[in-house]
Amino acid sequence: MNTQRTLHKHLHTNTHTNICQVNLQHCKDAMSELGQYVRRAKVEIALLQEPYAWRNRVAGLGHLGGALYYEGNGELPPRACIYVSNNVRNMGCFMTMCCRDLVVVETYFINDEGKRCKVALASCYQPGDVETPTKELEETVLR
Repeated sequence: MNTQRTLHKHLHTNTHTNICQVNLQHCKDAMSELGQYVRRAKVEIALLQEPYAWRNRVAGLGHLGGALYYEGNGELPPRACIYVSNNVRNMGCFMTMCCRDLVVVETYFINDEGKRCKVALASCYQPGDVETPTKELEETVLR
């Protein structure tokens, strides 16, 4: 995939969480390729824009386990989505903001002092015909 970031969570050993971000342009083959990449690279969080959707629901990553966070009203396909593996979800992960173009989840990591630190992760689709940043994104960042 085009971008991969590593978020360090300092437990008692040097462990990390693999995060990737990709715009799939609603392509079924790209979603399939992402699934293979997530498994091979042990990606635990994927920030997705324009995910492949079937009947307006994100499809193609169910075989990985974990959770998909997105606006699922069924009227229009989502343009933003976050995949979270069970490894991260089991630490505590919940959605704090969700609309068709923006998804924000919060999770916790342990810092050097052994304290839980909240981390917010966002996947945002920025339509080309809309003023940037969108109202939802601006409100989320200012919180």
